[in-house]
Amino acid sequence: MSSSLLPLLQVQLNQYVLPIIMILGNIGNAFIVILFIQHRRNSCSMYLILAAIMNTAFMTLNIPITLYTINYGDPTVRSLSFCKIRFYLYHVWGQIARYAILLACVDRFIMTCNYARLRVMNRYSLVKWIIGIVCIFWHIFPVHILILMTITSGRCGPTDVYYLLYYIYLLVFVCIIPSTIMVICALLTYRNMRQLHNRVQPIGINNAGENNRITIHRRDRDLLSMVLAEVAIYVVTTFVYPFIIMEISISTTMGVTKSVTYLQIESFISNFGTILIYFNSAVPFYTYFLVSKPFRKEFKQLFGKWMRQTVGENNTNEPLGTRQLQN
Repeated sequence: MSSSLLPLLQVQLNQYVLPIIMILGNIGNAFIVILFIQHRRNSCSMYLILAAIMNTAFMTLNIPITLYTINYGDPTVRSLSFCKIRFYLYHVWGQIARYAILLACVDRFIMTCNYARLRVMNRYSLVKWIIGIVCIFWHIFPVHILILMTITSGRCGPTDVYYLLYYIYLLVFVCIIPSTIMVICALLTYRNMRQLHNRVQPIGINNAGENNRITIHRRDRDLLSMVLAEVAIYVVTTFVYPFIIMEISISTTMGVTKSVTYLQIESFISNFGTILIYFNSAVPFYTYFLVSKPFRKEFKQLFGKWMRQTVGENNTNEPLGTRQLQN
């Protein structure tokens, strides 16, 4: 493909792919909240609800601004305050969503752990505090974005001094830390689940107790499969982003002379990495639907109930004469 086509392809991807991602993503995240709110006493469900809400806010704020920029120009270069706030909220809401999934991974590890003292962290009362602390932390910790983002050379971005530090910060806290902890917790949890599965049953257990034990383990395994699938997608969709941001930051800081073709390729890969991040925010519901049979069953029941209520309301609103003729 000729590099001259890359800017056009980049615009087309943004115009047609991003709206689909936002619409389907927001619908899916709404279903996650509706379905999991029924199990909000479950610690893992609480984290997944938080991630769905933050993913919705993340996409709803940023994708419309990107689409507006394509057609009417970047609005962030017209107001320094808007420039700072947009970057700040983009980062804060994205980070809360990422670390909510990270907490869900840790939660699944704790759930399968043999240490009873560690499992106290899964209590509903403590989970509410953990969620509150995470939300407060990610509103305070990146306050440097509000201070050091500025408008330079007709674009909203980090200042010259802050440029390299900002992208190192993104590499560490957006890519390395969450991905590493997610993968480690996922592997340890999988190991724990295999150990629980292979453990020999005591002879004296009655049938009722055995059935209850199997049911609990199946529910835990179902949540585990959903979280593991989301971790896999997170790692894959964020794979491109750290490499391109480091290449851009290092080459720019070192003053490397770049040709027009090089800049076009660099911009296209960076934009594609950003689209993958939006995709990661939109895909959880569809991931859960594919990997979890109980989740599919619960969604079908909810959808069927909604359809029955809708049809029932329509029948109730029909004129009396029409209903009598139908009878």
